[in-house]
Amino acid sequence: ITPDHSTRQRPAPMAIYKLLPNTNCKQCGEPTCFSFALKLTASQKKLADCPSLTEPKYAGKLAGLEKIIIEAPAIG
Repeated sequence: ITPDHSTRQRPAPMAIYKLLPNTNCKQCGEPTCFSFALKLTASQKKLADCPSLTEPKYAGKLAGLEKIIIEAPAIG
């Protein structure tokens, strides 16, 4: 097994926000999609917490989010 020592930065909240449904439906427990994006950035929420992303019309956005979201310990 060869360890991977490359570093990755957490994505900017605005980059995540642009890929969210932007419905502000509150189903994730947050008041707005932007506050959900902030918590995704800090690893305090997971993509699965947004039920809207499972809808077929958001499949492209979900794929984009899966590429940039970093699985890491929560900040704060």
